[in-house]
Amino acid sequence: MISFVQLPFNALHPEVVEHFCERSLASLNTSYLNLYLIHCPVATKVWYVNVMVMHTGNDDEVISFENDRALTEHINLTDRWKAMESLVEKGLVKSIGLSNFNSKQIQRIYDAANIKPAALQVECHAYLPQYELVDFCKSWI
Repeated sequence: MISFVQLPFNALHPEVVEHFCERSLASLNTSYLNLYLIHCPVATKVWYVNVMVMHTGNDDEVISFENDRALTEHINLTDRWKAMESLVEKGLVKSIGLSNFNSKQIQRIYDAANIKPAALQVECHAYLPQYELVDFCKSWI
């Protein structure tokens, strides 16, 4: 069985990455995942599900809202990536990657990574061709 799973955006804090991976493993009744992606570069509070998220433009800050109350999150993309790398080192995941990241965020991960992203999932079609992002990613090859 080939397993491809995304880490949910309400579980992107480094301290809970392994917990959510283990939940996915249990749900799929398997001992490892073939590919585990960080779903998106923004994060909400860990245990909140129904929140609205607004990215501030600063890659280390997210403002989320619940019941009209702003919840500011200070996050770090490279810390989350290090948590993903530990899943590979522990044998829980074979490959790790990114989803919905822009070129600046990808480069930041790439520069700090011991294990480079194996995959990038992006929205790309006739109405959103993402030429610059595609060219950026081709430059890795």
